Amino acid sequence: MVKRSHARIWFYAVVTAVVLVVWLTQGPGSFFSTQSATPTQWQQMGVSIASETARLLTTLGTALLGALGLLMSDRRVAKPKHLSAAFACAMSTGLSLYYGYVVHLRLLWMLSNKAFDATSAFFVTPSHYQFYALLAAGFFFADFAAHNLGEET
Repeated sequence: MVKRSHARIWFYAVVTAVVLVVWLTQGPGSFFSTQSATPTQWQQMGVSIASETARLLTTLGTALLGALGLLMSDRRVAKPKHLSAAFACAMSTGLSLYYGYVVHLRLLWMLSNKAFDATSAFFVTPSHYQFYALLAAGFFFADFAAHNLGEET
């Protein structure tokens, strides 16, 4: 029992270290951009890439929720262990999906106001939140799956 708790503490320590390193390597952007009548080709590509990134992260979050549901409903395991990790995974994934929606709304706002800058903090901040929430959900899912896979009744 002591060995498992030490392994879990090390797991969360490494997760925290990875998240801090990734967070500290990110640079700030400008908050609002200048308006232009028509976007440049680079601005169009930036908005397209930002939109596609949010869409892909939303797809990954949905798949993660599906995988969590599959593990929770596995009949070979009498009662899933570490339900707190499963709950944290579901909540983090829900946050990621919410911030994906916020990213979508901010992209629509930028397009309707002709402020084409996918590097502004107005857009990048919720995009980072979406990514980090999904990253945390992945780590919580890994913790939940590691304690439940391979244990049959």
